[in-house]
Amino acid sequence: MKDFNPDNYPQFIRVQEKDVTLKFVFDNIRNIGLSALVFALGVIIAKGEPISSLLSVPYSEVVLGIVICLSGFLLAVLNFMQGVLAILASKKFNMAVYIIFSLLLQTAVFEVFFKQAFKIINN
Repeated sequence: MKDFNPDNYPQFIRVQEKDVTLKFVFDNIRNIGLSALVFALGVIIAKGEPISSLLSVPYSEVVLGIVICLSGFLLAVLNFMQGVLAILASKKFNMAVYIIFSLLLQTAVFEVFFKQAFKIINN
């Protein structure tokens, strides 16, 4: 594996070794929760519950809900990528720990996004 160079990544997800602190970890976890909230709000809007009387164009709440869901999913993906870049930047984890950590994060993201969103849809 080549040496990791954070400068090869866009500035909005770039992580330097000095940036990886306990605050960074908790900010990353908070951002996953916020992304899940945006996704869940998109699902609620797509169902037409909170704003059905405000939108007069047919199916506009579905389109708006899908756009909001995609925004939440994109935010989660970018947050996940930044977490991976932080692991690579810190150079304190070996590859086995990285694989385990990333699988746990992916499982958590799946749980937060899809299982909870499907609960909202089915209610």
